[in-house]
Amino acid sequence: MDAPRSSTRRALHIVFLVVAGAIVFANTLHNELHLDDVYRVEKNHEIERFWPPWRHFADPRTSSALPQIVQYRPLLPLSLSVGEALRKPFGIERLPALHLGNLALHLATSVLLYLLFAELLARWSDVPSPHGAAFVAALMFAVHPVSGIPVNYVCARDLLMMMFFLAGALLVYARMRPRDTITGWAASMTLLGISMLAKQNGVVAPVLVFAFEVMVLGNALRSPGTWFRPLAFAAVVACFFVWTEIGLGFSDLGQLETSAWSHWIYACTMLKVHVFYYLRNAAWPFYMRPLPYVEPAAGLAEPAVIAGAIAIIGSVALALAVRRKLPLLSWCIVAYWVLFAPTSSIRPFRYLATDYRQYPSLAFLSLAVVLVASRLPHRLRVGLALLLVAYFAASSVMMNRLWRSGEELWGQSVRYGTTAQGHLNYARSLELRDPETAQRHYLEALRQSPRNAYALVNLGLLHVRQGRGEEGLAYLRRAVAMVPDWAMVHYHLSKAYAMLERPRAALAELRIAADLDPRNVEYQYEAAYELQQVGDVVGSLPYLEQLERMTDGYRLSAFLHGYALQEQGRWPEAEAKYRVFLERHSDHFQARFNLAYGLMKEGRHREAISEFHEVLRIDSDYASAHHWLALSYEAIGETELASRHANLFAAARRQ
Repeated sequence: MDAPRSSTRRALHIVFLVVAGAIVFANTLHNELHLDDVYRVEKNHEIERFWPPWRHFADPRTSSALPQIVQYRPLLPLSLSVGEALRKPFGIERLPALHLGNLALHLATSVLLYLLFAELLARWSDVPSPHGAAFVAALMFAVHPVSGIPVNYVCARDLLMMMFFLAGALLVYARMRPRDTITGWAASMTLLGISMLAKQNGVVAPVLVFAFEVMVLGNALRSPGTWFRPLAFAAVVACFFVWTEIGLGFSDLGQLETSAWSHWIYACTMLKVHVFYYLRNAAWPFYMRPLPYVEPAAGLAEPAVIAGAIAIIGSVALALAVRRKLPLLSWCIVAYWVLFAPTSSIRPFRYLATDYRQYPSLAFLSLAVVLVASRLPHRLRVGLALLLVAYFAASSVMMNRLWRSGEELWGQSVRYGTTAQGHLNYARSLELRDPETAQRHYLEALRQSPRNAYALVNLGLLHVRQGRGEEGLAYLRRAVAMVPDWAMVHYHLSKAYAMLERPRAALAELRIAADLDPRNVEYQYEAAYELQQVGDVVGSLPYLEQLERMTDGYRLSAFLHGYALQEQGRWPEAEAKYRVFLERHSDHFQARFNLAYGLMKEGRHREAISEFHEVLRIDSDYASAHHWLALSYEAIGETELASRHANLFAAARRQ
């Protein structure tokens, strides 16, 4: 009787968890793309094709169209390309599909955490109702506004997948303890490896396992098993870094770290950020915002740093003090801090604070809150659970609305304090509606960060659009002088020259951009197109060939390629390109005419006649087609038809 009731209760908990989370985040589906979404999703042509899927595991550049933010997280571009392949046949809109993918991952993670919490509470706690307590903890995590950040921010899918597979690894590990099984070990370590392929936060898994062995299971430090089990997980982590650092010659840390702060200053800043930003967000989430401005700590003597150190050290000391009486609570406290360690400890990262960094830790903070509340009387405990869940759910619904547009989201950041990049993003969202305010925020971004190439580029382009060409060019040239090896700055300088009707200078900068970043589809295409516009057909070929290696049928690339080959006298290759292009763009007049003309020149007059008739179907007023039809009909002996089209051509010319 107990087992069926337990299974039914567990199933109801899971259903309610999923439904509640879906309702809370239902208003995220049409929210815009923000931040790195532009380069990892919107402009990333690598995700537009699924095959071959393994390229993401061998080439970090599939993760982003912007080299400066390339990272080795192969499951992110893989999942995005799978999503694209699935949505297109059904005509599903892109934004809802992307957000549904993130929401599904978050809800799946919440379910796994519920199962993990239930396992932990049933075995290693004395709470009155383990499944009920696990459900409340997982539900708080599922509807919390901190969890809403990766649901709204498409690029944070890497964090969602990392947490999903890490939760799976911990669940398998908890279930196979205290008796070890080969299948359990294999499954747990495989899940950790997959988690690392999503995002490298799983690097702390060995520490989590070690703390679990010592604090929850009570194993002695001198016991070999206490060290063997974490070391087995550490081997998975080591294999991952051997593959990336040596096999691929790529370092994620090299892309993320900054020299703007020393390790010491970063660590001191993190002490105050953890308490006065992250823990505040957990309780009062309404100040959450992308790219919050954080004043770097002056040193350890700063009052806020001291308060943060006392809070962190005190909580860890408390965990050690209660580990025999409350082993699971002590582990949750340690897990909360350990999961923050990869990004928010001593290694200086690009941003001092980012809201979604709290997402993995939030799971164990939720469980810790439930463990503490379980000591309360039943009615008070239930009332508190209902109040917290309702409060967090309502907060999430409200905070989700900020992500509807760039102006709303970055307006929130500017209101409560943001970095130079935050002011830059706010300015970009305002540029069309309120260029004067946009200019003020571009200047504020430059005041905070004088060497911010993105701010220089955007401010320069704004000036050019406003008719202040030389002033705008000065900003853009400053950006080029600062980072001459960034393709992006050359590309936007070329755009400015084009707006100022200086085509030679525009083309020169465009070619530099395309040569610096041969993986950027947009740069390659525009370089080829502009070269053909000025008559340099031969010069366009290398860019078109590079395009063909990267993508299939980007804009007019197959047509441009066919034209370049035709001009070089390589007709068989040109014909193949035209036919591929016309399969997708059957009414493209110039491609159809070029194909017809080439066939006629090759003496394939019957095929040419068919194509010239297609030309006339597309544009019945194109008189020259009658001239070529007359020649082709004459070549095959159809004199009557030849005469008819010759007369039509002559009549059209007289008109």
